[in-house]
Amino acid sequence: MKDKVKKVFDKVAEILLLVAGLQLGLLGALNFNLINTILGFANASIYANIVYIAVGIAAVWKGLRLFKVVK
Repeated sequence: MKDKVKKVFDKVAEILLLVAGLQLGLLGALNFNLINTILGFANASIYANIVYIAVGIAAVWKGLRLFKVVK
């Protein structure tokens, strides 16, 4: 992959992982669902699932970068 594309993937992954960390912290501490609030729905299950899948992909990407599988 080109370095520019990798940098974009890295930034997107970092943002998604930041949002996921905030989501888990707020959900655990205050029972507040940040993802549904951002999406603007009281019950945004399909959209929230898409965000959670994107977060999972981001975590795999950052893990591959961390362990230098992808350079």
